[in-house]
Amino acid sequence: MNIKETQTIECVIKAISTIIKGEMPQQLDLIEHDSHKVTELVSTTNRLIKSFNEANDFISSLAQGKLNIDIPGRNYLASKELYLKFVFKGKGGVSTGRLLAAVNRPH
Repeated sequence: MNIKETQTIECVIKAISTIIKGEMPQQLDLIEHDSHKVTELVSTTNRLIKSFNEANDFISSLAQGKLNIDIPGRNYLASKELYLKFVFKGKGGVSTGRLLAAVNRPH
C-alpha cells in the first residue's frame, strides 16, 4: 500500500467516525488509486455519507414539525415508515402497514 492509499483510508476512517458521532461529514474526493479496492471503498463511503446526510436532513425537518417534505428515495435510513409514524401519530384506527400500502401503491 502506498502513501496516497494510506492517506485515503485514514480519510475514510475519519468520515465514518464523524458519522458515528452523529455529525454530517463532507463527501470524500474520489481519486483513482492503484488499488481498485481503495477506490471502491471511497465510492461506497461517499454513498454512505450521502445517505446519512439525507436521513439527517429528513429527520431534522420532521423534528421541526415540517411534515410536507419529500421522503428521500431509496434511503433505508429515512424510511416511509418513519415518516408515516410522525405524520399519523395519534390518529387511531389506521395501521402503519395500511398506510405504507397506500403510499407505495402505483399511481
